[in-house]
Amino acid sequence: MIFLPQTLSFISPTAAIIIAVVGLILFGSKRLPEFGRSIGVSLKEFKDGMNGVVMTEDKEKKQIDHEEEKKSKED
Repeated sequence: MIFLPQTLSFISPTAAIIIAVVGLILFGSKRLPEFGRSIGVSLKEFKDGMNGVVMTEDKEKKQIDHEEEKKSKED
């Protein structure tokens, strides 16, 4: 039995094999590894971009909080 992450638990092993065979037929054995690598790189860049957005939002929030503290101290 194959244990998959919770997000992919709905895919049965049979379905995964069928998807792999169809991918092999559509893209060929030479292009399939390239396709997999490009998907991996794209996912990594997406995650890095999302982390950057979160970090930027945190910095902006801290800056706004800092400005509000300055204004409250001046009053």
